[in-house]
Amino acid sequence: MHIGFVMRAYFFAVVGCSCALFSFGASSRASSPAELGFVRAGSVYVIAAGSGHQRRVLRAAGGNGYSEPAWSKTGRLAVTRYVNSDKDLGHAEVIVVRRRRAPLLVPAVGGNVGAPTWSPDGRRIALIGYITGYGGTVCVTRVGAHRSTALSEDTSYSTVIEDQPAWSPDGRTIAFVRLNADERKAPSPRLFVVRPNGTGRRQLTPNAGRNPNWSPNGMQIAFDDGRDIYVMNADGSGTRRLTSTPTRESEPAWSPDGRTIAFVRARPTDPEVRGDIWLMDVSGTMLRLLVRNATQPAWKRSAG
Repeated sequence: MHIGFVMRAYFFAVVGCSCALFSFGASSRASSPAELGFVRAGSVYVIAAGSGHQRRVLRAAGGNGYSEPAWSKTGRLAVTRYVNSDKDLGHAEVIVVRRRRAPLLVPAVGGNVGAPTWSPDGRRIALIGYITGYGGTVCVTRVGAHRSTALSEDTSYSTVIEDQPAWSPDGRTIAFVRLNADERKAPSPRLFVVRPNGTGRRQLTPNAGRNPNWSPNGMQIAFDDGRDIYVMNADGSGTRRLTSTPTRESEPAWSPDGRTIAFVRARPTDPEVRGDIWLMDVSGTMLRLLVRNATQPAWKRSAG
């Protein structure tokens, strides 16, 4: 679901100047549970998993764009927006999209922010505040507030890098990726959890783990290790691998009905394209292609 600290730097190097909201049209209606959001070339789209009909909901303009879409249970969209300027190399900011009004900026500790995830009640957003050029810390902010709270136990923000938060369905826990700063040259990110007040921090995976995504009932977490997709119990036990192919598969996203996992399959024969989005059932079978040239799958739930 998330592009991570490496890809955020890549976005600025490749993409380039100011973004614009696209007219929403039909997207303002309550969506079907079978709708999936994704990112293509800096724009955000939604596809109906049944019919394959696509529509663009946020449009990249002038080379800049959006990533990491996240929908609340009531259909509100938070997204990372990349903005270049003549004064610097550009920056990232998290916004909540509002129909016919200017987007709402979501604050976080640090100059650049990204990777939003909604609390189940839709009142708060967890995101990453980038303290250094390499990464930052998990922050929590109330929607509409002017400041956020950093949850990191490292007040210097120099020894660890945190990324890719994912709020649990019961609202009690935030899963996230943690990487030691001295591992930047040979990264081995691991999954941790923490309570929204910053307490109860503990490690879930002994080895590599990225892109955590909760099952709708909160009992399991899907994740990837940079090559294959796994599922484990919420306490870190019972890990099982869902994919095992020569092709890299990542960014799992659990459907709201709990029956399907969307994921990105790399296209090694086309290095200019990061991948395509596929679907599979929760046992790792019934694989089928959903949409080509697309990444960062995020399910869009029905309002109410």
